[in-house]
Amino acid sequence: RLLATQAVAGALRNPFHYPADQLLAMYRLGGRGVMLHAAGLDTGAGAVACVGVSGAGKTTFTRLAERRGWRPLTDERVIVRLDGPGRPVLHGTPWLGEGHWAENRALPLRAVVFLEQGPTHEARALAPSEALPRLLRTVSIPWFDAQHVGAGLDACEQAVRRAPAALLTFRPEPGAVDALAAFLEPWNAQVLHIRE
Repeated sequence: RLLATQAVAGALRNPFHYPADQLLAMYRLGGRGVMLHAAGLDTGAGAVACVGVSGAGKTTFTRLAERRGWRPLTDERVIVRLDGPGRPVLHGTPWLGEGHWAENRALPLRAVVFLEQGPTHEARALAPSEALPRLLRTVSIPWFDAQHVGAGLDACEQAVRRAPAALLTFRPEPGAVDALAAFLEPWNAQVLHIRE
């Protein structure tokens, strides 16, 4: 009856709204990936996850990167999957941020970049031991479920071990994207593919 009423009104509503939709995604990932509070950017040579808590500048940085020619996938949440032994894969998601980007594409993950607003533009490499605590502040895993939390934590550790990590301090100016692009330069020559 509910479906019929909604169909007559011209709208069939998705029954899976926040937080149910994200809970389902977390459980579906299991230990094979993580959901991050992050922007996802296609740099033309793979994807970058620009990770940050609310107010870190994800949408601001995404707008700057789009002007440089990088293509936004999202500015709110990304999924990083750990398919096989190689480089993780970043997936765009349907959850919109302030910029309203939501693209259903998957690209090899070039780097996990933690955003922090500051007085200068600087990208500094992070060791996995430095990156992991930062990642845990922004990851969505079922913390309330002891049976699944271990697999989620293992996936977080694998993500920071298998992709380069950096801290990007920046002002909301175009030079911020240039600083990140310079940091990523050593990986530009790599040709990365996703299995269909």
